[in-house]
Amino acid sequence: MRTIILVLFLMCISLSNYAQEDNAPANLIEQPSTNILDSIDHDLMKSISQFGGVTLAILFGVATAFLKKKKEELSNRLSAIIEPAKVAPDEIANSIMLLGLGGSGKTSLIKALTNDNLADPRAETADYRIFSVSIDLPGDGSPKTRCKLFISDYIGQNLGSLIRAFIEQQQIEYSPMRYGYVNSLILVLDIFPPPQLADTKSTKSTKPDKDRIQNNIDAWNDQVLSAVYGLLTPSLKYVCIFINKTDLLVNNSDNMIENIRSNYESIRRLISQRSRGARVETIVGSAETGEGVNILKQNLIEVSCAEDGS
Repeated sequence: MRTIILVLFLMCISLSNYAQEDNAPANLIEQPSTNILDSIDHDLMKSISQFGGVTLAILFGVATAFLKKKKEELSNRLSAIIEPAKVAPDEIANSIMLLGLGGSGKTSLIKALTNDNLADPRAETADYRIFSVSIDLPGDGSPKTRCKLFISDYIGQNLGSLIRAFIEQQQIEYSPMRYGYVNSLILVLDIFPPPQLADTKSTKSTKPDKDRIQNNIDAWNDQVLSAVYGLLTPSLKYVCIFINKTDLLVNNSDNMIENIRSNYESIRRLISQRSRGARVETIVGSAETGEGVNILKQNLIEVSCAEDGS
């Protein structure tokens, strides 16, 4: 298309130049011409040159329409890679980054939040997946009647897979994990290690596993959290430290819960230092029994945003 326009454009210029030469002053000394156009009747060439002006105008219009179409295509493509996932006019949305060691219960928590059977805690999580769920909102007269949660899940022990997958998400059209649009962060900690054998249940204990708690503290150190927060922006509104697996405690008293909170106070401090402007809270519960899950879900709905970011 561009080549045809260019060729025709050059032809029109040649014809226009001829017309100018034909109208040159008579007192100029004519020089022998080798131009092949000189062998054609001058009156015919005048008509052709006039026609060339019309052709040039038509070509200009065609070229303008072509470039306008390409501009629109480029604009749409650009919007698709800088804007987050689209939601319906009556929906609000929340893009949630979920972190945690392997076996901490991330996938179980996703299943509890979304009721998605594809979130199978027994299966090893793929490198990176995004789950979504639409939740009906109470009829309080608001124009927003549904909330859509997008929750990312990545393979536990490999922080590099999170960063790599997050970068890849920026190349996907209307990704819910678009940089600058992640509204919430959930860090899943636990108080017991996963069972050594698949399809087996952990046994209950009278107190949390100190080694597992220390593993979590070592894993989510200052350097690692700095890397995670490098993927986040001031759009972050909510951070939840979800301490999982209270269902494995024999004694689930208030004193025990407070003791568990205090064990992870160092991580809370590191997160609070990086979450200025965001709401930070700790929930001690169980993805398996649903303890604390409804509170988490309600908080995620409260900080959800409309498509315009409001």
